[in-house]
Amino acid sequence: MLDEPVKFFRHQRFKDERGWLVNINAADFFVDNPNWFVHSFIVHSVKNTLRGFHFQEHPQIQEKIVHVLHGKILDVSFWLGDSASRPDLHTSVLGEKCANDTAFIGPQMAHAYLVLSESATLMYLNTAPYDPDLARVIHPLDAQIDYDWGVPYEHLVISERDRNGM
Repeated sequence: MLDEPVKFFRHQRFKDERGWLVNINAADFFVDNPNWFVHSFIVHSVKNTLRGFHFQEHPQIQEKIVHVLHGKILDVSFWLGDSASRPDLHTSVLGEKCANDTAFIGPQMAHAYLVLSESATLMYLNTAPYDPDLARVIHPLDAQIDYDWGVPYEHLVISERDRNGM
């Protein structure tokens, strides 16, 4: 298990005349149990899409590996147990130099991202299946979080679910 709640990686891209390959192996992140990741999905979003802050409650708390397949995102997470008036945010631009960037999002972390490129495609590996009864959202523009995403509100693409928050 990693000793940090959020960790960012850049994987090596192997190229030849056919194209390229990037190996994302859960064992790179977890020595104890690489088979822990039981649910995966791919999501594609357009520029200025803001997704999150998402998390899932006990007993289906999720840890995530988020891998940028295409595009560039601003990735932001914070620990849900933070009692500070403003949570300590973990941020990184992923996919900026190449589409080999990956983030590990630890347990009890709320996670969001903003698409900076014209579009972005991400792959998620999760340690628990999605459970709509336990899935939660904190509005990405919540005043207590007070994060400036750098895009005017009227240009953001935010789902109704994310706008409604919890």
